Amino acid sequence: TKRRYTRENALDRAYASFNANRNSNGQNSWLAGVGGTLLEGHNLSYHVSQGDTSNNGYTGSATANWQAAYGTLGVGYNYDRDQHDVNWQLSGGVVGHENGITLSQPLGDTNVLIKAPGAGGVRIENQTGILTDWRGYAVMPYATVYRYNRIALDTNTMGNSIDVEKNISSVVPTQGALVRANFDTRIGVRALITVTQGRKPVPFGSLVRENSTGITSMVGDDGQVYLSGAPLSGELLVQWGDGANSRCIAHYVLPKQSLQQAVTVISAVCTHPGS
Repeated sequence: TKRRYTRENALDRAYASFNANRNSNGQNSWLAGVGGTLLEGHNLSYHVSQGDTSNNGYTGSATANWQAAYGTLGVGYNYDRDQHDVNWQLSGGVVGHENGITLSQPLGDTNVLIKAPGAGGVRIENQTGILTDWRGYAVMPYATVYRYNRIALDTNTMGNSIDVEKNISSVVPTQGALVRANFDTRIGVRALITVTQGRKPVPFGSLVRENSTGITSMVGDDGQVYLSGAPLSGELLVQWGDGANSRCIAHYVLPKQSLQQAVTVISAVCTHPGS
């Protein structure tokens, strides 16, 4: 999976406005405002304004809207010469499916259920505030009907123990449908294992299979095997031909801290079955 890194600050996502008027009766008025978005996912928006008119005096307002994974919260305050108002709104959605219940932002008529098993806390690209729950599920509301909808997992928000074969899925929903976007995730360790047999690297291009999970790979230069989503301990079957002497088995054990590391590098010795 590819990762990208960007940097920006609140000033990059802010704006300001000012308007002044004078009518035919000689009355003056002005209105100034600032607004923008905050937080890493741009999911907190705000706007503050202050104005004045010759006949009504000062007026002002302040609003904020937070789009979270499981709903949206909006608050507002308005005032003028005669009154002060405070308002708030809380909304969200609940989707029941064959794998359980998933909370979401307010639902539209057509929605997408995102399934990335085990990949919790992963953001969805170009979707404000939406990220997967602890099981790896999320809902993207207001999908476009009869057209390709691109759903992409933000690989920058994946933990070191999460890997995905392809982080982009496209779906074409019909009107009023709840369609599923599936992602093939691997939960485990990323490891680079140097496999040797008789003090020599196993043959380049050999096929490798981790027996408990079925994860497959291929031997690279100097007997190196890269695995993603691997268990902390396992058994590698290395095969470079059809005969009994063209295969071997390597047992490996990874330290527990491997789950927090980007890649763990170890060595393993491969022996013929039964030896």
